[in-house]
Amino acid sequence: MKSLSVAAAALVVSTAALADAPAMTIGSLEMTLSQEDCIAKGTRVMKGAKLTQNFEVVGRTVYGETGNYTAAIRCDSTKTIAFFVVAGPLSKNTEEIHGKLKAAFGEP
Repeated sequence: MKSLSVAAAALVVSTAALADAPAMTIGSLEMTLSQEDCIAKGTRVMKGAKLTQNFEVVGRTVYGETGNYTAAIRCDSTKTIAFFVVAGPLSKNTEEIHGKLKAAFGEP
């Protein structure tokens, strides 16, 4: 009986942890930019989307935040791809921010 109680408690705890987990939207675009041009464009796109809190470029990735939402644009010119990740409390908002970043990055 005790093992059943422990299993039930573990299920409740893991379900509660999932409820608090952030929503995440991930995608990518093919690109032909050099690494430097991709980082420069990622910087412009991130700042243009007002993701300027804790803004930084680390290696191949541009990071930014606004409110409870964090975004990253990772450039890999050797694979000719740019990755986009947005995390935050509501998937509706992560999808919206993600879409805006990809659309702005995809513009010439």
